[in-house]
Amino acid sequence: PKPKLTDEDALSRVKPNVNVQENHLALIHNQLGEEVLCYEFYGVLDDNTYRIFINAQNGEEEIVEKLPNPEIVYDY
Repeated sequence: PKPKLTDEDALSRVKPNVNVQENHLALIHNQLGEEVLCYEFYGVLDDNTYRIFINAQNGEEEIVEKLPNPEIVYDY
């Protein structure tokens, strides 16, 4: 389906204290197993990275995932 919301509309649904780094459209399965067109946002809050899916049709928050912190690489 074609999104009803623009990426700016969807971004306005993300909490303002999240520093959004990038976004794209994504087709996901929600918690009910239904396919949903979403805007996928990657953002940082308090040294943690999150992936946030906002429904592109109605602006509802579908899923928020905290991503694992990257490994610290030591250069010896």
